[in-house]
Amino acid sequence: LDGTGHLLDRYDDSDGVPTHLRILGMLQDREGDVWFTGDRNISRIALSRGVTVYDEGRGLASALDAKRWHGSLYVGSPVGLFQLRAEAGPGGGQFVQVLPDLHDVRALAVVDSSTLLAASTQVHAISLDINGEPVSHIVAATSPATVLQASSFVPGRVWVGHAGGVLRLDKQADGQFEATPVADLDIAIFRLAEQDRRSVWVADRLDGVTLVSTDGSWKPRHYGVDQGLPPGQVRIFAGAHQVWFTTTMGLRTYDPASDRFVVPAGLPASLYQDRLFSVHEDAEGALWVRGGAIMNDVFWKTDDGWRPDGALLNAVDVHPTIVDFMREGDIAWAIRATGLLRMDLSNRTPLPPPPTPLLNQVFDQRAKSFIALNSLAALGHELRDLRFDFSLPAMHRSEAIEYRSRLIGYDDNWSDWAGREASRRVYTNLPDGDFAFEIEAKDSFWRVASMPARTIRVLPPWWRSNAAHATYVLLALLALWSASRLGARRRQRQMLVRQRELEAVVESRTQALKLSNVQLAEQAERLAEVDRLKTRFFTNVGHEFRTPLTLVLGPLDDLMRDTRLRLSDRARELLELADRNARRVLDLIVELLDVNRLEQGQLPMNRENIDLISFIQRQRLDWQPLADRFGHQLELNLPDLATLDLACDPLQLERALGNLVSNATKYTPRGGTISVSLAVDPEQIIISVCDNGQGIAAHALPHVFDRFFQAESEHVPQGTGIGLALVREIVEGHGGSIAVDSRPGLGSRFTLRLPRVTIEQRAAEPVPVPTGPVEASGTAFAEQPVALVIDDHADMRLRVRRLLEARFRVVEAEDGPSGLAAARHELPDIIVCDVMMPGFDGVELAKRVRADADIAAVPLLLLTAKSGAEHAVTGLRAGADDYLSKPFDASELLARIDALLSIRRRLQRLPASPHMADISAGNSDEQRFRQRLDTAIAARLGDSSFGVEELAQAMHSDRSTLFRHIKEFYGQSARDYLREARLKYAHQMLATQAGNVTEVAYASGFESLSSFSRAFRQRFQVSPSAITTQQKAS
Repeated sequence: LDGTGHLLDRYDDSDGVPTHLRILGMLQDREGDVWFTGDRNISRIALSRGVTVYDEGRGLASALDAKRWHGSLYVGSPVGLFQLRAEAGPGGGQFVQVLPDLHDVRALAVVDSSTLLAASTQVHAISLDINGEPVSHIVAATSPATVLQASSFVPGRVWVGHAGGVLRLDKQADGQFEATPVADLDIAIFRLAEQDRRSVWVADRLDGVTLVSTDGSWKPRHYGVDQGLPPGQVRIFAGAHQVWFTTTMGLRTYDPASDRFVVPAGLPASLYQDRLFSVHEDAEGALWVRGGAIMNDVFWKTDDGWRPDGALLNAVDVHPTIVDFMREGDIAWAIRATGLLRMDLSNRTPLPPPPTPLLNQVFDQRAKSFIALNSLAALGHELRDLRFDFSLPAMHRSEAIEYRSRLIGYDDNWSDWAGREASRRVYTNLPDGDFAFEIEAKDSFWRVASMPARTIRVLPPWWRSNAAHATYVLLALLALWSASRLGARRRQRQMLVRQRELEAVVESRTQALKLSNVQLAEQAERLAEVDRLKTRFFTNVGHEFRTPLTLVLGPLDDLMRDTRLRLSDRARELLELADRNARRVLDLIVELLDVNRLEQGQLPMNRENIDLISFIQRQRLDWQPLADRFGHQLELNLPDLATLDLACDPLQLERALGNLVSNATKYTPRGGTISVSLAVDPEQIIISVCDNGQGIAAHALPHVFDRFFQAESEHVPQGTGIGLALVREIVEGHGGSIAVDSRPGLGSRFTLRLPRVTIEQRAAEPVPVPTGPVEASGTAFAEQPVALVIDDHADMRLRVRRLLEARFRVVEAEDGPSGLAAARHELPDIIVCDVMMPGFDGVELAKRVRADADIAAVPLLLLTAKSGAEHAVTGLRAGADDYLSKPFDASELLARIDALLSIRRRLQRLPASPHMADISAGNSDEQRFRQRLDTAIAARLGDSSFGVEELAQAMHSDRSTLFRHIKEFYGQSARDYLREARLKYAHQMLATQAGNVTEVAYASGFESLSSFSRAFRQRFQVSPSAITTQQKAS
């Protein structure tokens, strides 16, 4: 009864309440349910969930479908058609069967307010007579109908699924129905739903679903695994907003845009990962679901998906099975095999917290007796086989409660979740020690509750107790001590004998190591001496060969140029032959010396901007006679460009390309084709030299660029093995690369790749910073000295250049003004100048050089004619250092230059240490290392040959260790640190006016005035002469 005395519900024996016995008391528990006590019985009614059961006790033994029509709830069941009537019974009414002749009603569909269709063996139309009682008549004779679906798009239309296909029923104006078969489907329809006005989804009991056209405009389309449906049976349910499909892997919907089945966005994982059997989407978008691990559940629609609510349907017994759902506002109906469940959503009581699991009892499996729970903290050693019984005091669907447990210290892993059988856990052969028993239980609402860990201790037997273990340890220690005392004397005697033997062995090996070290030192000294002799040999050989060759070339050139001599054609031909071969010998000597310079890493690259297209076209004039001599055709393939600027050393590039073309002509049989091609891309320039000669064997290709390597050949004479090594070094010196592709009998292709840059672009590039401990060997500051040759006669400049270019980077000028400008720009180490020149003569040049602070100390050698000795005297007075009369001997010229440079180099012997910064001693490792390092540098700062190797030796270290320490303490390489010390010393000398620019350059260890000036300007952003000028002004 409610508060006004109105009857709400009545419970009797059919509800499980033994009303035939006396009721002694009632109590409402913490979950909102009511308990009844009587004679020898206790009963409980679950009122808290707002669920009313309509089953056989209320006149409904089973249910297959339910629809509300004319304000009444009609239910189809295997027995017939039933109507819920409030007047038939209290507490929610009673179901009464109507139309007794109508049996096995499988589905219902509301056509309109006047007609309800029922699917049985035939399709029946139900209406109300004038007394309000249902009457029926058959509207379609079909095979047994299994499903009815009222159209959401066409009023008065109902879709019928039966054992022979799909039937469309349309209600006419006179109330009759027109039946139209849909498509040619010879399958038993199990489920159907309307997709839109023109199509219907149908499914049988096999895999997949079929989309059927309602007007027959297209053939039925079957959808399965290839369209996104999981394998297995698919069921179709028409929701309030869309059609839903239940599969073996949860819910899917159809996406017309992709023509595939997809998982809707925001759908919980439990709805698309496990098998589902039925789903009902209500008007609010909530999903009422049955199947899989969730059994029965409702998911409320939210802005971003669906939220599960396990407290509503989990309180309902999962058996019998729920077939479908129906939602009417706050009332939800669950259709199941034994009737209906009515759930009042507005009358739900909030769930109380889940109760705590209880440890009921502990049983000794061996003694077959129970153990008091308060004695678990100290169990005897004989109690090792235990059984734990536990439970969860919850009444809602207690058969759905699941348990898991673990015994920490014995098995830290939880057991699997299981039902009532998991509420008992047995452990056998427990070891000694402390354990903690934990229990977790999951109620019917899937809420997990935990029991606080229960401490259990199994005591060891007395012989495994701590006291027994301590006694064992003491006895063992006593035994060990006794054994050690007994064996100590024996071992001592043995050790004395062994010590004497080892001392003898050590002495013997020490003597052997000393002898070996002496031998290694001698070998190292011999190798160093051999290397020095080799370098001296190459230098001396080059110089000795150049002098007689110059003397040969000079007279030959004079004979061929002397117009007073009337040479016959034969004589001139012989002179040209001698001149050509003498120059060939000179080129071979230069090439040989370049090999030595390659080994020392001192091959210079004097870059300037050239037009590469014009350059190659000019080179063709030199290559063509060589090709003609061997009977080859020479081809040039150049891009269609007016000019192509490239920063390179034209002399070295000429040597590289000439070497490749020369090789191609020598190794190609007579009548072949030599092709030189030029290609350009945004980053690089590609030059290819191709021939169709004999090719290179595959095993020789990796070694063709090695020095002195000579491939075996039966058809041509062997070369020196120097040319291709020079080519590779020249190309790599320009920052490029070279590769070869060759096939024996088909020819070879050499490809040069050079970076496409100009002098201006190279000047804008940042100076690379060393990133590792590897530094160039040898003197860190050695750079090829610069010689300036000033003469208005081009042949004389050429002759002097050839004499000096092996040892100097030669810069030429053709008159006095251009020579003075070149001297100021290049800061040469020696100037060789003619007396008689345009603009102003050599005497005036000497005066102007001595008046310029930057170049005042540069040695100057005047070249005079025999009749012009007075000019030499005037020149010496003007500031020239020496003079040489024309014609001159090449060796005399070189000797005088060497003498002038040696005078300047004597300045390098000036002591450096007095001008070095004060070296303060310190206690830290860095300060002590700095003191030793600066002392070693100061001792030999003026020695230009003093490099990283020599610094490492002075520090009694190796290169790697020295580099690592300097990098760690000062963040720079050893080479940069030594260079910085020289530059700081030079700045100090200039600031104190200890000498002019040239004297300071040599005294600080630089071999070239030009390299010193560039390094000084880069470091201090001013020229050396500017420092001298500032000090004089101050």
